[in-house]
Amino acid sequence: MRLSTRLRSSCVFGTALTVLGACSKGSAYTDSAQGTLAPAAPAPRDTTAATTAAAAAPGRDSARRMVPRKHGPLPPRAANALSEADVQDVIDVINGVDAQLSNPAVQKASNPQVKRFANELARTHRQRVTDRPVPVDNPSAAALVAPLRALQTEAANRLGSLASGSAFDHAYVDALVSTHERALAVLDSVAARATDGDLPAVVSQMRTQVTQHLDEARALQRRLP
Repeated sequence: MRLSTRLRSSCVFGTALTVLGACSKGSAYTDSAQGTLAPAAPAPRDTTAATTAAAAAPGRDSARRMVPRKHGPLPPRAANALSEADVQDVIDVINGVDAQLSNPAVQKASNPQVKRFANELARTHRQRVTDRPVPVDNPSAAALVAPLRALQTEAANRLGSLASGSAFDHAYVDALVSTHERALAVLDSVAARATDGDLPAVVSQMRTQVTQHLDEARALQRRLP
């Protein structure tokens, strides 16, 4: 093989660095057999370093995975999961039951302990609900509270038909026991489906309050003459 005239000229008159660069990058050569220019074969690419670096790289999202997660990723929401609004609707319904049953008992209860308890429940729940039924938009959440609302309607009708006296006191306390037992069952169902963010803590706090009121209602039920 012979260097072409153009390439040989550049090697003679260039500096030593230029000669080395030009000769090493020579883009053509003279084929002694054909006398024509043919492209030079590209130098083989050394992929060892790139392969080693790729093997050592942790992955496309390594920048995120290198930062330790404090709480870990949230799991995908289940198909029957309840949102924050759904949970608040359920809690409002439970508050509404206590308010609706206790407001008339404040006036009609004759036993001092029953009247005290009615005042406590009315005061606790009065500011959290309105006189209108709480709307529950999610059909699944509405189905959870439907039995509780049925108990509420039945108890309210009975209390409304009774005059002040011992019969009213017993009916009111019995209604508190049955509705709070149902409310606990509702909250247990909600807890299994409200797992995002602080919803478990919200449900747990409400369950603690309902349990406390149920214990007091049962104790009052045993003490009534």
